Amino acid sequence: MDPGFDIVDVLRAALRRENETSTVEFKEYVDPDNEKTLHWLLRAIAAMANGETDGFVFVGVKDEGPEVVGLSEEILAKFDSANVYKKVSAFLAPTPRLDVHRLSYDEKRLVGIVVHPFEEVPTFVSQSFDHYSAGTILVRTAGGESSPAAKDADIRALCDRIVAKHAETVVGYMQRYTRLAASATTADQEKPEQDALRRARALAQDYWEPGRRYIEVFFAPCGRLDLGLECFRQFFPWSFVPTRFHGFPTTQVRGWHGPRLRPQGWIATIPDKPEPGSPVVPEYLWAMHVSWAFLDRDRFWEDDGKPRIVGGIGVMHLATRVCLLLRLLRRIARCYGLAGDDQFLVGTRLSGVKGRYLASEYASDTKTIPRAEEDDVEVSRIITLSELDEFPKEGLPVPAVVLGIMEEAGWRLGRTDIHLDTYIRAIKHAADSVEAAILFPREEDVSVYRQGGPAG
Repeated sequence: MDPGFDIVDVLRAALRRENETSTVEFKEYVDPDNEKTLHWLLRAIAAMANGETDGFVFVGVKDEGPEVVGLSEEILAKFDSANVYKKVSAFLAPTPRLDVHRLSYDEKRLVGIVVHPFEEVPTFVSQSFDHYSAGTILVRTAGGESSPAAKDADIRALCDRIVAKHAETVVGYMQRYTRLAASATTADQEKPEQDALRRARALAQDYWEPGRRYIEVFFAPCGRLDLGLECFRQFFPWSFVPTRFHGFPTTQVRGWHGPRLRPQGWIATIPDKPEPGSPVVPEYLWAMHVSWAFLDRDRFWEDDGKPRIVGGIGVMHLATRVCLLLRLLRRIARCYGLAGDDQFLVGTRLSGVKGRYLASEYASDTKTIPRAEEDDVEVSRIITLSELDEFPKEGLPVPAVVLGIMEEAGWRLGRTDIHLDTYIRAIKHAADSVEAAILFPREEDVSVYRQGGPAG
């Protein structure tokens, strides 16, 4: 649909056709707060979201004629975008992208809802309503009916749309879950990257308060990096990412001792905890094991009450940590001349999150957001270093690796309703709030580090 279209023109053309179609639905009356009439609306939206093009639902139009009958101001007021989204997201997943318009036609007031087609995964019923059970996929017929996709032709058409729109994404999902299945069958055979990450966590756990919740990001090489001990000693401050605030991993804090080099690797805590037995309780920690496995831990500052999501997990909080993690890995690759086909395990771990929820830091109503059912959520994937340079790719405005980790973490936390656009905005906002350069500059001169060595 042309982004400059006028929805009144769409309505006028639909009225001239004198009947509903696969992309147009008329509803004489819908009260979003009335369960029965809401279900009428849900059925049309769910089916149109699985179409090839934008669909239109006009509320306040009698389908006999058809005739514009209008809505009362009381009902009209209930059709604000936030309220409609809340109602729809409770029953459909992924939540369809909607544009809600309140408009006038022949001196009558009515509602026009634009339903955009799905982007990657067809919309399905996530909570049973009417006589549709959870898991039902609805489609539109040429005659304007909304019905379950039960025919082979309907299912084939949906599959064709998925493949045509997102062939690479579908392959990515298959590879992702194939890796997960493969790792599940070989859990007793620890791989090099898993061993390295386990050792890094053992180093960190000596300094982290037992039972303290955290958000962690990590990477670990999938093989031995023969860089030598001297290169490891130079990791700090050669490779740290300069940002607007404290750098990453955090280094620039006034009055702080700084990281300490132990036999097992680098360790840094804020506040400073000089030894494992010290009574200091860190709120932040990073560790780099001698195997070049790195992790960064941060407490849930959402509970401070500064954002509006106490008890939640901020989308931008997670996006910032993942972006900075991969930015650090890319910088290490540049500083030490690692090969583009070198593989790393990268990911995030959210510990102690049962009952928490993932949401925008600006969310105003969090009561209906799904809560995490797992206490520990870990998402990881194996990448090659060359993937950190494949940006932008095919118009994707953020690195695909970051987006993939964010999306899978959201799924594990129960947020199947979050659109990719939400993650993309969070990633871009995170970059702007810390420093735009964390989003993988195309060129970066690191020769000064190699030539000058670590400062001090």
